[in-house]
Amino acid sequence: MALITAMLLKEYLTPLCPPLPRGAKYSAAFFSIICIILAAGLILMPAILSRVHPDLPGGFADIPIKIGRWPIILAVLFFTSGVLSAIASLKDMRSLLIGIIGLTSSIFLLIALNLAMPDIEKLIQSPLKNFALAIKEKNEPERRIAAYRINNPSILFYSQQKVLTLHNDDIEKLKAMAGEETPLYVITKLPYARELKEATGMHYAGQDSIYILLANNMAQCRLDKK
Repeated sequence: MALITAMLLKEYLTPLCPPLPRGAKYSAAFFSIICIILAAGLILMPAILSRVHPDLPGGFADIPIKIGRWPIILAVLFFTSGVLSAIASLKDMRSLLIGIIGLTSSIFLLIALNLAMPDIEKLIQSPLKNFALAIKEKNEPERRIAAYRINNPSILFYSQQKVLTLHNDDIEKLKAMAGEETPLYVITKLPYARELKEATGMHYAGQDSIYILLANNMAQCRLDKK
């Protein structure tokens, strides 16, 4: 793919090549539109995140989501690239167009890997790791772990045991498991925690970011790593 793309770009950059093909112009226009949409979405991201599930007690709105400055940086990058690529396409400035697309892709990857991904990892992945390790440290041979309406293999990896993946039609099964003496831990997201707690009678054992940990025994509570 890299060789084919390089050959295509070399042809476009040849001084005697014909006018820019219609398909290339459509691609450039699509790139510009996507850049503008991404810029708008990144600018609005903090406002959107702060209003997710505001009606739930202890919902997302109560969590201090620190997303840093990377959305603003990326928004400026995408907006600038979108405008410049549109101008370059209209004026048939091929070198500039290719340079903009290549530079935008490179900067995006650098920012995403070094700034965005660590923040996202802290919000989405670290809580699951913390819960799994906390449950593992309890040293309960007969314990069971379930993931309700989420499917994250990392729970299995860090807890080093089988994890039941349950859905909303498994409430009765989960209710029966919660009524047994065998320790049961359920990891779920905030939007589903209240309905699950009310249906099964389980207790809150901790909260970390957007995830809730439930247990069927009060003695097992407060396992979060916060």
